[in-house]
Amino acid sequence: MAAAFGLVLVVAGALLTGCAAPKEWTAVIAMTATSAEPVPGLAEPLRLALEDAASASEQAGVPDVRLVLLDAEPVDIDLTPIRDGEVEFDPMVRPQMIDDALAALSEELGRRVALRPELDVLDTLRAAARAGGDGPIYLITSGISTVDPVNFAALGWDFDPQAVAADLADRGLLPSLDGRSVTFVGLGVSAGSQPPLAEPEEDKVRELWLAVCRAAGAADCAAVDGVLATGSTAPGSRQPVTVVPVPHHGTTRGPESVDLAGAVLFDGDSAILRPAADAVLRGLVAHLAQCGEGARVDVTGHVADVVRGVPENGPLSDERARAVANRLLQLGLPESAISRVVGVGDSQTVIDNWTGDVFDEAKAARNRRVTLTYTC
Repeated sequence: MAAAFGLVLVVAGALLTGCAAPKEWTAVIAMTATSAEPVPGLAEPLRLALEDAASASEQAGVPDVRLVLLDAEPVDIDLTPIRDGEVEFDPMVRPQMIDDALAALSEELGRRVALRPELDVLDTLRAAARAGGDGPIYLITSGISTVDPVNFAALGWDFDPQAVAADLADRGLLPSLDGRSVTFVGLGVSAGSQPPLAEPEEDKVRELWLAVCRAAGAADCAAVDGVLATGSTAPGSRQPVTVVPVPHHGTTRGPESVDLAGAVLFDGDSAILRPAADAVLRGLVAHLAQCGEGARVDVTGHVADVVRGVPENGPLSDERARAVANRLLQLGLPESAISRVVGVGDSQTVIDNWTGDVFDEAKAARNRRVTLTYTC
C-alpha cells in the first residue's frame, strides 16, 4: 500500500482530537521574516533536530512544531509520519515520510511574511516564549533589530552586549525564558534592503542576543549558522525595515548588492515611490556615505515573469530604477556616486515564479525588485 503524507497545519486552539492524551509540541519555531532578511527555511542544524524529534514521535494528530510570527495566529504542524490514519513504523517507509514532512515544513516557513513594519527581535522572542509548552525555541532571524529598546540604528555598533542585556533586565523588558533551550538561527545574515554585515558587526549581533537569552533565564542559549533557504532575496513583505548602516573598515569592498523589495517601494504597476520607502532609502544613503568619495552605485530595476516564455522588457522596470535613483539623490547621495540606472525587465529573475504551469504570486513578489550594486 502506497504511503500517503500530507503536512498537517492547524491554527492553535483548534488542534485535532483523539483518544490519546495530547503531548507537548517538540519545538517552537519563531521568525521575523522581514523584507531585510533571507527567506526563512530549515538551516541544517535545525533540520537535524526536527528530524530526531519526528523519528521519535509515536502519536498522531498533535503538533510537533508550532510556528510563531508576530501579529499572526500560531500554526501547529504534525511531523509524525501517518499512513491511512495510523502512525507509520515501517523502517523502509518512515524515513522518507519524515524527509517529505521536513521539506514541506521548509516550504511553509518560506511562505511566512512579516505583517508589521520594522524588525523586532525582542517581541518575537517574547511571542515564542508565550507560545506554550516547554520544548526548545528556535528563532530564525538576522537579529538586526530596528525597534526600541533594541534598535541597532540608534545603538550604533560601539556598545557592550552584556551591558545592554543587563539594562533590559533591570528595566523588566526581557521575556521569561526560565529553563528553556533557545537557538538563534541566521544571526547576522541580512538580505533584501539591509547591507551585509562585516565580521565585527556579525559578532556583535550574536553576542548581544546570546547575552539577552542568558539574562532572560534560559537554560541553554546557542546560535547556529546555515543557509536558510534557496536564494538570498527577501520575502514579499510590504513592510519597510529601517536600514542599519554598517561601518566601513577601511578596506576596499565590493561589489556588494542589496535587493529592495518592489512591494516595499511601490504599489502594483506603479513607479511612484510609497512614502514608507524613505525608511529604507535614507538608511542606504547613510550606509553609502561611509564609503566616502569612492562610492559607486548601479541601480537596476526588475519585474516578474508574468507571461511564461514571453520576455517582459517594458518601461516599468526602467521607471522604477530611475525613481529610486532620483530619490537617493534627493536624500543626499552625491550624483557622482550613481554609475548606471537601467531596467532589465524579467531577464534576471532570482527564482522561477512558476510552479509547473501555474503562476505563483508569492514567488513573483521576490522577483519584483530594485537592486543596488555598489563598491566602496
